[in-house]
Amino acid sequence: MKKLFFLAILTMAVIATSCKKDDDKPFDGKLVTKVTCDYQSQEWNYEYDKQGRVTRVFLTDVYDGTNALVNYADKMEQTFYFTDHNGQNAEEDELYSFTMNNQGYVASKNRDDGVVTCSYQYNDNGQLTAYRRDIDSPYETYTVDCQYTWQNGNCTSLRYNVEGGFSYSVSYEYYTDKPNLSNIWMPGEDVFTLADGIINTRGYQFGKSSTQLLKSITLADDEHTGNTYTYAYTLDSEGYVTQIAETISSSPGVNNYMIYYNK
Repeated sequence: MKKLFFLAILTMAVIATSCKKDDDKPFDGKLVTKVTCDYQSQEWNYEYDKQGRVTRVFLTDVYDGTNALVNYADKMEQTFYFTDHNGQNAEEDELYSFTMNNQGYVASKNRDDGVVTCSYQYNDNGQLTAYRRDIDSPYETYTVDCQYTWQNGNCTSLRYNVEGGFSYSVSYEYYTDKPNLSNIWMPGEDVFTLADGIINTRGYQFGKSSTQLLKSITLADDEHTGNTYTYAYTLDSEGYVTQIAETISSSPGVNNYMIYYNK
């Protein structure tokens, strides 16, 4: 689960790159360089190439460090190199290749040993509408299907199904007066809450993010309503998020996220 969690972090750590020629021009926009959270002393660090595409995400917490690298060797058949290092276990390296569709979004992602294959579907607005992951290993075989619903530029619900297993429903509520300039969170693989995703930047893209800032997230299975996550934001003078305060209905206290930029 730790590896799937961090794959989600990297998935959410990227936003837009296209196949146009001007991709090679230097990027001069605002980029997130670090996110910290007081929960388990978590810290995400981001590195970029000259085009502003994410090339490295490094997560540290109280347990270990996890490192992910992206190599943009080919625009239409790129390579995602994922390294997971746990201080108590041997280092494991995994190699993923992914292809892009005509919109410039990831259409498929496959692990080099064939154990994991993923496919993604989008609507005409560039929003992720369906995701499928097939696992075929000597230890387990199963399929995960996710369906996403969008309204007014925001992802409003997610249905997560594991073949022969459990199902979840996730609903999302947004502020109407807080545009999502910082690209906080977007739906993706195994991403249910803000903590799974944190930031979209540029490069490894799974469609557009929601246009407004998240206000709350509620998880539920077929029989019970689960936790509700509620978010409050501190913005800088330009409207970019610098702090997120997260409260969870089943837990006391507040989780605070701090966001740092290159400018």
